[in-house]
Amino acid sequence: MAATPGEDGVKQGEAILRDLALRPQTARHVCAKLVRHFVADDPPKAAVERLTRAWLDSRAHLPTVYQALVESPEAWETPLTKFKTPADYLHSAYRGLGLPLRDKRRALRGFEVLGQRALSPGSPAGWPDTSADWDGSSALLKRITWADLVAQRMGDARNARELAPQLLGGSLSDDTARAIARAESGSQALTLLLASPEFMRR
Repeated sequence: MAATPGEDGVKQGEAILRDLALRPQTARHVCAKLVRHFVADDPPKAAVERLTRAWLDSRAHLPTVYQALVESPEAWETPLTKFKTPADYLHSAYRGLGLPLRDKRRALRGFEVLGQRALSPGSPAGWPDTSADWDGSSALLKRITWADLVAQRMGDARNARELAPQLLGGSLSDDTARAIARAESGSQALTLLLASPEFMRR
């Protein structure tokens, strides 16, 4: 690693990090993690290579790497395969339904209930990032229970029949659309939307 002669302390450390960042091994490792998080548990090789090239060509300019991720066709293939973590699930529910955040303690309670307490991963490695870590039967039941509680509070304040195509786009299946349309109440329709397989994935 080529730290400039005479560099010491923080500057030497920064120089070493710059050298590490530009190594192909670093680029491939980080890009594989990005693709695993945003696209699929088993990262498509083509997407990893595309991001790795963007990383190396741009000298680790992250906005360029993110653009390559967004432009990767693998990120938009349906059916969507990436199972949302509890945090992703809650964020998308709050954003999609426009849920108020007046009671911040109540909002944080959802993270506790679903097993991903904010800023409290179980180890320095951070939160796990694959479906197997989050899609067990107990975890799914907790999501459905949370979705039902939210829907009961919302009542008819949100129209799930209108929201479904807006939130799910082309991933909305005929079965889910029919189930929501046949719901006996507005709150039941919201529960079905939030508990649908499509809403569980991204």
